[in-house]
Amino acid sequence: MTARVLANCNIDVILKMSKRVCHYVVACVFLFVGLAILLLALFLLPVLRDHILDKKLHSDAVLKEGSDAFNEWKSPSTPVQYVLTVYNVTNSEDVVKNKAKPNVSEVGPYYYRKHKQKTNITFNQDGTVVKYKSHDVYVFDRDSTPAHLDPDKDVITTLNIPFMVSTLVTGALLSPLL
Repeated sequence: MTARVLANCNIDVILKMSKRVCHYVVACVFLFVGLAILLLALFLLPVLRDHILDKKLHSDAVLKEGSDAFNEWKSPSTPVQYVLTVYNVTNSEDVVKNKAKPNVSEVGPYYYRKHKQKTNITFNQDGTVVKYKSHDVYVFDRDSTPAHLDPDKDVITTLNIPFMVSTLVTGALLSPLL
């Protein structure tokens, strides 16, 4: 009976059906492999990325002579902007002679760029401790400071707050003894 059915079937029909089945199987295999690769990438990519970044950060963060991190730490390439506003005592003679209450006016802001530099850098033997001297260099920023202000020409009289506080404290401490 099987031979009779096969004899009645057209060979072209069988070939077309087998091609469709073959295409279907190949498509399913590619789809399965593609999904497997996609899922694998979705799960492994963050792990690998974090591992690579951690390794790079740890190698860059170690402070060793000659590294980029060391050079940037030793002498930072970006200066810090420092803004200075002072209070000028306008009646300084009256304050000194007559013990008058000081009249003050705000003067500023004066802008400076603060450059930090480290010198005499030494590491201990195992490289876990570093010793250095820090130097701050302030450079006047003419472009940012208002035009009417000039630190080389402006005369400012200020109160010596630490001295005033110490005299008040010592005066208060010594007054019961006098």
